[in-house]
Amino acid sequence: MGRGPRLILDARSRAAFLAGHAPGAAHLHEADWEARTAELPARDQAFEVVGDDAQAGVRLVSLLHARGFPHAHAASARTLEDRSERGPAHDVMWRPSPWLVECAAHLPIRGHALDVACGSGRHAAWLAARGLATWGGDLLPDALRRASALAGGARELADSAELRPRAELAFAVIDATRDLPWRAGEFDVICGFRYLDRALFPRLAEHLVPGGWLVWETFTVEQLRFGKPRRPEFLLESGEWERLCAAAGLALVAARETVAPGGPALSAVLARRPFSLGNTGQSR
Repeated sequence: MGRGPRLILDARSRAAFLAGHAPGAAHLHEADWEARTAELPARDQAFEVVGDDAQAGVRLVSLLHARGFPHAHAASARTLEDRSERGPAHDVMWRPSPWLVECAAHLPIRGHALDVACGSGRHAAWLAARGLATWGGDLLPDALRRASALAGGARELADSAELRPRAELAFAVIDATRDLPWRAGEFDVICGFRYLDRALFPRLAEHLVPGGWLVWETFTVEQLRFGKPRRPEFLLESGEWERLCAAAGLALVAARETVAPGGPALSAVLARRPFSLGNTGQSR
């Protein structure tokens, strides 16, 4: 399911959206923005906003700018007047981390996955859409409620879509600093984003099947230039993935560091549990 270069957020009522909307538009009513912020586009993404009329669109854009979405802009007259598509949305505005998408060629599409500190659930939903029976775990019940709402919205997409979960997807309250409530060797993929606990990685390795994959992305010390987090235990040093993977018994397959203009500063890794001692962790 590909979307063209235009991203369209239709913030009208559900009834108005179902009656007619621009092709490819996603729907999220203004009243749902607070509870479902994770379903809005990425903050660095440009997108059009459709309201009941041009004046309403300008007001909605102002609200989005205040929420930290500086690239939202009012829909063109052509988009605003387009009612050629009817019925439920065929797509959503959110996407998983680009790093997870880049790693997709390595990852299986059958098996089991775990998203640690899953937050809004975007990555868990994406893994389930690929065919992996997926658990999303987070310490905060509020985060899991948002994750369940996001997954529910993805399930309701009208067409077979790349972000609609087609495998089992469940969420659980977990404390990642304690023993995880799953068996050793249970997961084919474990991922985590913008969360760091260095002591966690050896334990995660134990929960991977032989040949299983770890996908992780979190903040580096360069993030200090832009804001939180500021505590050293939550910030990776440059090149630290090699040491962490070695200590966990994982084979480092790929790593990268990125610094976006204005932040964030991130470091990402793709690593693999060897099939046996001496295995280099190369793809099957």
